[in-house]
Formats: sequence, structure tokens, C-alpha cells
Amino acid sequence: IGPALFADGEWVGMELNEATGMHDGNVLGVQYFICAPRCGVMAKSQWLVPSKPIPAPQESSAPVATLVPKAAAADEDGIETPPSKEKTVDGSIMLGEGVMWNGKSATVRYIGPVSYAAGEWIGLELAEAVGVHDGTVMGVPYFVCAPKHGVMAQSAQLAFVVSAPAAPTTAADSAPVAGLAPQESRAVEHEEIETLPSKEETEDGTILLGQ
Repeated sequence: IGPALFADGEWVGMELNEATGMHDGNVLGVQYFICAPRCGVMAKSQWLVPSKPIPAPQESSAPVATLVPKAAAADEDGIETPPSKEKTVDGSIMLGEGVMWNGKSATVRYIGPVSYAAGEWIGLELAEAVGVHDGTVMGVPYFVCAPKHGVMAQSAQLAFVVSAPAAPTTAADSAPVAGLAPQESRAVEHEEIETLPSKEETEDGTILLGQ
């Protein structure tokens, strides 16, 4: 229970009983908690309701939080892929463009809003299976890619792959070299990431850690 780097506000990290989640507690390179692969999800407290407690007064009778889909997504058949924009608001990133995310090559597959956070987000298809989903996030299919090849990021987390100008000295050195050109406001510094500490309960006191 606590803040997350991928969106504002308070988030609740949950371990599902079945492998129907999105990750193993690691979201976009940050280890919030540890669980089996595809058994972890992040949710807002308003998306959850406590299940009915077991009648018998046992230690395991505490209510268990379960994920409740939003009203708009109650009927899974009614969920459609949101339309993507052709470019970001500032025009710096185009749909289908090649970029770098955390040092990994990726292709832009979606640009637009998401249901779980404010602002403009960019859906990426990674060249390697180091992502967290297949283009579907919290039941909403933003784009389609292979499992663990998809991530959602914001423009500040990305850098561009460009061709460097040819060196005018010798013919051997004149070939263009692909290089990473991070923009001033987009350079991502890689630091050693540790598991973030969790709070004992949500701000409104409705959900407890381990509930």
C-alpha cells in the first residue's frame, strides 16, 4: 500500500490466488512486492470491496480484498481497444516510431489516455520479453503484442534512436553509427532499485496490509 512511480495517488499491490494478473510484484522495473509470475496486480482502493468474512471466529476470517471491475467494464464483451493518436501532444513521438525504454529497443504502438492514471501515456512493444503485459492493462486492450513484450510509459522515460552524422576524416569512419540521443528532459538515470516500503493501511483506513 503506498505511492507508485507509474501514476499519482495511493495504490494497493495485490497477490491473486490464480495466475490471471499482470506481473510478479515488479512494475516497470520497481519491486513493490514479491509474488508468483502473473499473480500480481496494482489497483486503487475504490476498485476493491472486502469479501464477506468467514462466520467462524478463526484467525483466517479477516476480509480479503478482491478486484471489482469498474461499472463501465462490467461486461467484458463491451470493452473495446481505445483509438490511438498518431503523435504525442508535443509532436515529438509518432505512432510506429522506434524508441529506447530503460535501455531496451521498443516500438510505439499506442499514444493516448489510460483508464488507471491521468495524462498522456505511450504503449510500447519491446524487442525482448522484459515487459509486463501483452498490450492489455487492467482488462483494457490498448494494443496487441506478445506476452511480456508490452509496457506503458510516459515521454519523459523515453529516448530516440537516431543515426549520427558521418565523420569527414576517413572513408573507414564515414559510415553512420546508430546511437542513443536522449533529450535533455528525457534522460533516464539508471539507479539501483530496491523494494519500496509499504504502508500498513490506506489513507481512509478501509484496506489493511495483508488483508
